[in-house]
Amino acid sequence: MSDLTNMKIIEEAFGPMEGKVILDVGCGSGALLKALIKRGAKVHGLDPEPSALEASQSRAPTAHLRQAGLEDAGYQDKMFDGVVILNSLHHVPENHMGAALDEALRILKPEGALVVIEPLARGDHFAVMQPLEDETDIRADAITSLQAFLARHGLKALEREHDQDVELEDVDQLIRKVVAADPSRSSSVAAARPAMVGLFDKLGQVVPGGKKFNQPMISWVIRPLG
Repeated sequence: MSDLTNMKIIEEAFGPMEGKVILDVGCGSGALLKALIKRGAKVHGLDPEPSALEASQSRAPTAHLRQAGLEDAGYQDKMFDGVVILNSLHHVPENHMGAALDEALRILKPEGALVVIEPLARGDHFAVMQPLEDETDIRADAITSLQAFLARHGLKALEREHDQDVELEDVDQLIRKVVAADPSRSSSVAAARPAMVGLFDKLGQVVPGGKKFNQPMISWVIRPLG
């Protein structure tokens, strides 16, 4: 594996970000929004969950936020210099994934870049969360939908895999993240937590403040103009 990280891929795709208008799809807690603002971008965040938008607003108060799925967001044509879908395509209902990717292309400037980064269904981080939510199938669906999108529009992509380190204070931090992505998972927490604790203790590498886990990722950088 290379020394790539999620952020390095995004930085490579967009180059200097000062003044660029970038959309973070599935902005969640706002961590990426904050990082993009720090690099000078004018950011927009999109998430269907009100609690996620509240967290994003707190972490990135200058971001322009909208509550919706990408396929229903209603942005103007060719509005963005960049669109990032980080760890979120597999959370889109499978029958809406293609429409969401088509929408990303519509709202992207021709000279812009679409960056999609997805977790693969393997690695220590995946193993720890698996008792609460086994995302094997939906992660595969996301990859299949992305490949179909590329074929449908005759697009080429720079596709790569890399390992992303994920640091967690404790297993409950992971549980909060997993439930925030899909609140319906909260009903399964009590039954899944003992197995998650065991895997957390077994698989994590001790680091200051918690443990570190490996999560293999796959990324695509797509440019409409090639």
